[in-house]
Amino acid sequence: MQYYRFGFIFFFMLVLSSYGCKYINFSEFFLKKTNYDSTDDSIESEILPAPVPEEEYYEDNNSVITKDNTSIRMGIIGAWKISHKNGSCSMILTLTRFKNNFRGTAVNCNGRLVSLSAWNIIDEDTFEIKNKNGKNIVVFHKIDQNSFEGYFVGEKSSNDSPQDEDDKLIISR
Repeated sequence: MQYYRFGFIFFFMLVLSSYGCKYINFSEFFLKKTNYDSTDDSIESEILPAPVPEEEYYEDNNSVITKDNTSIRMGIIGAWKISHKNGSCSMILTLTRFKNNFRGTAVNCNGRLVSLSAWNIIDEDTFEIKNKNGKNIVVFHKIDQNSFEGYFVGEKSSNDSPQDEDDKLIISR
C-alpha cells in the first residue's frame, strides 16, 4: 500500500515538474503538446540610441584622462593615513568603479572627510577625492614617493600664499 502512495506522489510530482507553473489539463496529458505562440501584441520594442561616452555624460568632470594611468592607479590604491589639524584617520581607495570615478571611503574621520565616497586621477602627481555627488573635497599633490598634501577645495587662496599648517591635509602610507 505504501508503494502505491509513493508511486502516485512520484508520478504527480513528475507531472508537475514537467509542466512548470502552467495549468495542467490531465485529459491532454498523453496527447501531443501544442506549441504556444510566444508573440504578444501588447509588447513593443524600440531601437536604443547609441551609448553616450562617459566624458560627455559627466560634463562637470575636470579630471584629465591620461593615456596609461594604470600604474598611477596601482600606486594610489590601498590604505592611507590622513593627518589633519593634529588628528588622524584612515582612507581606503579601491579600483571599484563609482560613476566616473573609483570608490573610496574614510575610516574614523570627522568633518568634511566623512563624506568621502570616490577618488580620481588628475595627472601623474595629482589626484582628487570626492563626495557622493561628485564634488571635489580635496585635491592632493605628490610631495614624495609615499605621501601627498592638499587643502580642502575652496580654502586655498588664489595668490598661492602659504596656508596655515592646521589647514593642510597630508596623507602617507
